[in-house]
Amino acid sequence: MRKNGIIVTLRLVKVNNTLKKPGPVFIEMARAAYDAGANYFYRVNDDTELMMNWPKKFVDGLLSLHPPYGVVGTVLVLCVLWLCR
Repeated sequence: MRKNGIIVTLRLVKVNNTLKKPGPVFIEMARAAYDAGANYFYRVNDDTELMMNWPKKFVDGLLSLHPPYGVVGTVLVLCVLWLCR
């Protein structure tokens, strides 16, 4: 990925998750990424398979919404392709 100009940095995020649910963990990971200067956040589960050029599709989906940006994911992709017509 580095040869394509993509630099990935992994950081450990400590979370005091008294609820024992995934939501607080995702929030703290997103906060840490935001504080580190991330431009976009991709929330996926541990069983998610991302295929093809998904980052471009997600970013294009966000940019098509115009500021202020919202959230895109598989539901938007399905909606655009056929579900919400």
